[in-house]
Amino acid sequence: MKEKTAIVQIPKIICEECKKREATRLCDYEIGHNIDLVGPGKAKRVTCDKKICTECATKINNKDYCKNHIKALKQELGGVLSERK
Repeated sequence: MKEKTAIVQIPKIICEECKKREATRLCDYEIGHNIDLVGPGKAKRVTCDKKICTECATKINNKDYCKNHIKALKQELGGVLSERK
């Protein structure tokens, strides 16, 4: 008797900005640090990790940012920001 193989389709993760397209990126804006208590005890950076699609993400220096954190970066840099979609 043959066993049946079930095909499980993983649902797409939807962009938290547009709510339409598949999210393939996470926002890389640094929001703080955690200390690794189990491992070597080094501080690790914590990022926003908002799920965003390629259309909604803004890439700067090989990092992706959500719309809210692009606004925050502009304020931090006094409005000077070179963006690339």
